[in-house]
Amino acid sequence: MTDRLPPGVLTHVADRLGADADLILHHARGDSDFCSLCEDYAAVLGVMRRLETFERPLVEMRIAEYRALVTNLEDEIQRALREMRRGR
Repeated sequence: MTDRLPPGVLTHVADRLGADADLILHHARGDSDFCSLCEDYAAVLGVMRRLETFERPLVEMRIAEYRALVTNLEDEIQRALREMRRGR
């Protein structure tokens, strides 16, 4: 599964949610739903970072929307990790 993720995605997710790095890497190998969640997270972060290079009011509004998406995806990843820990 990890071969379908863009390079660095799992490293970035593990860096952001570091306490569960081993769990992240383990489940990214065999859990397609978790892999998709990591892909979404990386895509949203990429767009947000590109938007942050602009300084127009409309772009600022979009950045706020993407920051909210990042927060929601981080929460979803953490919920998935909690469930994975319970399933061990």
